[in-house]
Amino acid sequence: MHRFPKIAVAVLALAATVRSPSAEPPPLASPWVVEHHTRARLIAGGPAADAPAGTIAVGVEIELAEGWKTYWRNPGSSGVPPLFDWSSSSNVASADVRYPAPRRITDRDGDTIGYEQRLILPVAVQPADAQRDVTLTLGLEYGVCKDICIPVNARLELVIPPGAGKAKVADALARAFDQVPRPLAARRPSDPSLSAAKVLLDGNNPAIRLEAVFPGGAEGADVFVDVTDGGWIPMAKPQGPKRDTAATFIVDLTDGADIADLRGKTVRITLVSPGGQSETSLKLE
Repeated sequence: MHRFPKIAVAVLALAATVRSPSAEPPPLASPWVVEHHTRARLIAGGPAADAPAGTIAVGVEIELAEGWKTYWRNPGSSGVPPLFDWSSSSNVASADVRYPAPRRITDRDGDTIGYEQRLILPVAVQPADAQRDVTLTLGLEYGVCKDICIPVNARLELVIPPGAGKAKVADALARAFDQVPRPLAARRPSDPSLSAAKVLLDGNNPAIRLEAVFPGGAEGADVFVDVTDGGWIPMAKPQGPKRDTAATFIVDLTDGADIADLRGKTVRITLVSPGGQSETSLKLE
């Protein structure tokens, strides 16, 4: 039997006990699908944050056995990003998957970007007709890695009744939405920000230089970059020592990047720190 993180065991133990009147009501949830050192399910209930009225908060919940990891939308030096197929769902106008702030994971194979132990990917689901059931059917593909990497395919299904979007959002699902990096218009005082960016695509040493400010301190802070309109880009790496609330990162484009393909494209810059997370975009020109 595969070992799941202690937090998963605690959650299951709590679910088996009789809840007191003041306890948080459980969210709507699909059955767990267990595969290769991991399990996944859908949870739902309450209004989705930063979405139009009537949009339902949904989560793709993934738990991983001890020592295993899965990946962000840009996995880094290896790995695969998750893929979502909602095409078999019914009464769904849109399903917007969001990513909580990831972390840099360093092992013998290099640096990757992703998550360990437990992950909830928030999804803002807009029903086509708010007066009817929403049937979510998700074909989920994701990679899990430890000493080896294994592709996982799971089919998850959850029926959400009318009015579910007016319920209280479960605490874990609300935290997952809150951990999504915020754009400039929604940035909080504790969130990091990009203070300067320099793009050099020509010459022998093409690179992107990013300078960022982390109001709560640069210790533990990181920067991740992905291409919004398709394409691969190397990971950003810290450049020099971090200085109180400031840090510099370099994306070395000599490290396998296709400069001709990247030219003119837009990259999304995700800034992560213990005090908050934010994102901004930069055109490569």
